Amino acid sequence: MVNNLNIHSFNKGNNEESVSIGGKVKMKEKFRRKPVILEAEQFNGKDLIPPMFITVDASGIKVFWIKTLEGALRVRKGDWIVTGIKGECYPVKDDIFWTIYEKAGDCDYEKNTGKVR
Repeated sequence: MVNNLNIHSFNKGNNEESVSIGGKVKMKEKFRRKPVILEAEQFNGKDLIPPMFITVDASGIKVFWIKTLEGALRVRKGDWIVTGIKGECYPVKDDIFWTIYEKAGDCDYEKNTGKVR
């Protein structure tokens, strides 16, 4: 049981958020993604990318899904299907994809490790 749980709201002035548990304040830490090379393919709205599957809704429209570690997630045209470092797949919206990822090009990385050869 936690006593005296106080959660302070986001402070836009200094971009810090704190949590006070029992009078002790803990600040959130900042993290950056490690440079890991992933594979991704953009869904064109018709060609299945494994492990995708299709269902048909009540009005007869095809609905595309992908099996993920969290269960089935809907995939729409333009979404990217990313294969993670352990072979897991997940969809990412196009605008979010380009915010997080950039093309690796012909860099000299071992596949899926981020280590230079």
